[in-house]
Amino acid sequence: MPPSPTPTIRPTTADELRWLVRSSRTPAPRSMLQFAEQEIVLPDGPYKDLLFSRRRQPWSALLLEEMSSGRWARFAVVGCVQSGKTLLSFVIPSLYHTQELREKIVAGVPSMDMSIDKWRNDLLPAIQASRYRAELPTDGAGSRGGRFEEMTFRHGAKLKFMSGGGGDEKRSGYSARVAVVTEVDKMDERGGTSRETDHVAQIAARTLSYDDDALVYLECTVSIEEGRIWREYTAGTASRLFGRCPACGQWVSPEREQLTGWQEAKTAEEARRESEWTCPGCSVLWEDAARRRILADPQLVHRGQTLDEDGRVQGDPPDTRTLGFRWNAFWNGFWSTGSIGVKEWTAARAPDEDAAEREMLQFFWSMPWRPPLWEASPLTQEGLASRIAAWPRGLVPAWADRLTVGVDVGKWLLHWVAVASRLDGTCHVAGYDRVEVPADSLGVEAAVYNALRRLADVLEKGFAWQEHGGTRAPDQVIVDARYAGRAVYQFCRERAAATDPAGDGFFLETEPAFLPRYLPSLGYGASQEARGTYHRPARAGKTVRLLGEEYHVQRDRAEKVLVLQVNADHWKSFVWRRLETPVEQVGAMTVFQALPREHMALFKHLTAESETREFVAGRGPVTRWKRLRAANHFFDATSLGGLGGHLRGVRLLGPPPEPEGAGERWFRKKRARP
Repeated sequence: MPPSPTPTIRPTTADELRWLVRSSRTPAPRSMLQFAEQEIVLPDGPYKDLLFSRRRQPWSALLLEEMSSGRWARFAVVGCVQSGKTLLSFVIPSLYHTQELREKIVAGVPSMDMSIDKWRNDLLPAIQASRYRAELPTDGAGSRGGRFEEMTFRHGAKLKFMSGGGGDEKRSGYSARVAVVTEVDKMDERGGTSRETDHVAQIAARTLSYDDDALVYLECTVSIEEGRIWREYTAGTASRLFGRCPACGQWVSPEREQLTGWQEAKTAEEARRESEWTCPGCSVLWEDAARRRILADPQLVHRGQTLDEDGRVQGDPPDTRTLGFRWNAFWNGFWSTGSIGVKEWTAARAPDEDAAEREMLQFFWSMPWRPPLWEASPLTQEGLASRIAAWPRGLVPAWADRLTVGVDVGKWLLHWVAVASRLDGTCHVAGYDRVEVPADSLGVEAAVYNALRRLADVLEKGFAWQEHGGTRAPDQVIVDARYAGRAVYQFCRERAAATDPAGDGFFLETEPAFLPRYLPSLGYGASQEARGTYHRPARAGKTVRLLGEEYHVQRDRAEKVLVLQVNADHWKSFVWRRLETPVEQVGAMTVFQALPREHMALFKHLTAESETREFVAGRGPVTRWKRLRAANHFFDATSLGGLGGHLRGVRLLGPPPEPEGAGERWFRKKRARP
């Protein structure tokens, strides 16, 4: 049988097949800058209904190019207000990954209430102004304008909002390659019941399964030096914009100090006319035309790099995968030099100088605010390493007259610190540790009670006592009752009853040694926002059983237990004074022998807060403790341990005074019942 003839394809059919093959190929994704200039239509503002263009803010091209360069896994963006920061670092990345790359992303916001605002005010208008409005869902979550947590676009991409509020489960169990987080500094704190790390880290952790392909975008107006966005920026490349001076040819990066002329103005309009920029290199004044030439040709320089005369970057970038990108008011082409000068002139004459200065730094110059407060010399983890003594863990020095323990109670862990003290105030941290609180299996109150009993068993076995032989149990244990107070009260009540089998534990003698060994405490102070300021009672009586230095012992009739009411700020300051005192002097605090890295957790907790003092109208100078990191539990426990020493007669100056009471009759110990 003869072979079949080779079929012929008509030219029109061949053209159609070639078109079909070309159409079936997935087009190469555009860069983020190309996507923005070809797709993003501005939904409002002076350029409403126009496509995004790099010409309006030339430095924006540098940022978007870096975002799609593949060199970075993390982006920390800080800039002045009303300059396109949210558009560039939240809206465009969100739309690029959901619409151009069609992948799911996590959008991090401080609260779910803010999520709907970010959707309605930022993301949705940008989508509706573009051709991607056809990809908005017609049914399901987000299709009718209501509140939603996750939206699926018609082409399959997903947008998942996660907030800083709620429990850890709100931020777990979801995986995406990309996380875009806005208002970062409002999320930089671990929740009081959270077992995990801070909310920003939890949201970023949703990308971990993608390893080196994961991307995290962070943006926020700068708040303070300790704020998350500033720490991310400085730990990253800490990149800045540079421009060439038309006069001297140097590459310079103007800051606030280079804006002049407004300082001598007598009116706001005079400040507008007289404001000018000066070159940081040659001090030549720049007119607006010169500034515009500089703005048109910016260069991005990372920390440690320089520019040569031809504008070529010299030096290697920092060894990091985080791009830290910053611009200030000089680079905001939407503001004239005169308008910036008016802002400075007005702020300098504002009734609330601190608030005005804060606004200028954060909103205009993209710099952190440092309150003009008295600040104690900050303790550092490196400095604390010099306080490591020769005594090993668990050994009470021979010179110690008292041994006291402070316990900080949390949902998942008890943190305790044992402080050995001499009566003159010299003290030594003889031990510290954590005790697991099995809240998952027992429930919070039962778990805390169980953990306290296990801790008491350890403490009652005692610590080795140098040169004395045998062991020494604590003289005083103070347990923070701010969390799971009912469980703490029950534990302390039972311990007091075991010591005083004749009654309910309400007894004191003229010597502090007859206080119950285990006392619950409640901390108050300017920094304890939830509990308010500590108020020392005027005198002791039927309820107030003992008055001390910024503390008092009070009878809680409902709980049938003695409670220690404490000025927490005062006793945190007490610990810092001990840690600032040179180790060879009386009143110094040392830590048991171990390698510095083994004390890392303790040292981090001891430096997790910063002491400041400010003047408050009607109250005078007030000490406040500003939290720098969430983990401060060993610090709280150490302050309670120091307070326990004072309660047991430790004094820095002079002999211990007799405790002030309401009369001998209720200091009398109860007799055993027949």
